Amino acid sequence: MAKKHLVIVESPAKAKTIGKYLGRSYTVKASMGHLRDLPKSKLGVDIEHDFEPVYQPIRGKEELISELKKAAKSSDTVYLATDPDREGEAISWHLKYLLNIPDNETYRVTFNEITRNVVQESIQHPRPIDQNLVDAQQARRVLDRIVGYQLSPLLWKKVRRGLSAGRVQSVAVRLIRDRELEIENFKPDEYWNIDALLNPQGEKGEFTARLAATADGKKLTVTNKQQADGILAALFDSFVRYAQSQGTTVILVLSPWHPYLYGYLLTEPENHKGFFQVENWLRQYCADNNVPIYGSYDPACIEGLQETDFFDGLHCGGTGIARFFPGIPQALSDLQNGTLANPLDVHPRTSLEDPNAQPAEGETPDGEVTQQEG
Repeated sequence: MAKKHLVIVESPAKAKTIGKYLGRSYTVKASMGHLRDLPKSKLGVDIEHDFEPVYQPIRGKEELISELKKAAKSSDTVYLATDPDREGEAISWHLKYLLNIPDNETYRVTFNEITRNVVQESIQHPRPIDQNLVDAQQARRVLDRIVGYQLSPLLWKKVRRGLSAGRVQSVAVRLIRDRELEIENFKPDEYWNIDALLNPQGEKGEFTARLAATADGKKLTVTNKQQADGILAALFDSFVRYAQSQGTTVILVLSPWHPYLYGYLLTEPENHKGFFQVENWLRQYCADNNVPIYGSYDPACIEGLQETDFFDGLHCGGTGIARFFPGIPQALSDLQNGTLANPLDVHPRTSLEDPNAQPAEGETPDGEVTQQEG
């Protein structure tokens, strides 16, 4: 007597087509999707015991389950041929439980396409149920139930009845809200970094070093401008004293800021008060320690600009570009002539100067300093 085989798929349409390809010894039936699921009337997940799901047959499918049980008892082999995804794997796992199929008699087959050759070839190579796919589906289903069952009533109350809270969107909204609370409650802490651009002798390229600790190895945290200025002053003083002890000539070159457009002039002088203070300190220090200064940032050039003036890289209100770089040509000349030790233009500036003021004694209108006869 020929053996009888039962093949269970999900769709009735597939069942009809596959039955034609397999022949008379195979009976093909459809499960019509899931036959067992979490209950609708309660959570159905035991949160206190490792989130164990509690399944029950879906209401309205009792007759179909009985029919499949009867067919399975009258068959020698049962092939579970649901779809080749995690939902299909879970349906086969539930069918195995409902039909009381032992593990050693569980035959799982998948059809990547519904053609005669593929169907006949696949039925010859069954495999066990992939428990990893089953667990993945169960995790998704449990998350859906935990989030949706507890949050959906809130949506019904606040938005509209019938809405369902999703496991992905709900968590995303919570993360966004938590981040927004962090932003709202954030209290900024002022801190300052002290960096040095270094170019080691004999090495190619330069790098930036950051001051991270004090001389005794303690971590350094700079929390305000006054502290930062004090550290800069100490570093500069140490540098000058060490260089002079090594017989090295020290020159301070105050580099200018980038060219200004008129739109920035209303706010920049106020923003750079701190810069003027630092420059004044450097100038006074150099005067006290016989360190020549070449070049300076001249506030008078900013004050002298008008709305119709445009800076093209060569002119600044008709008066200013030479005042940005008054000492550089003189410095190069002193280096060549060996007269570098004569300080140039050493005096502090405490406020914006009058652009129409007459040049000081020994200073030409373009900002250069002339040699005085003794």
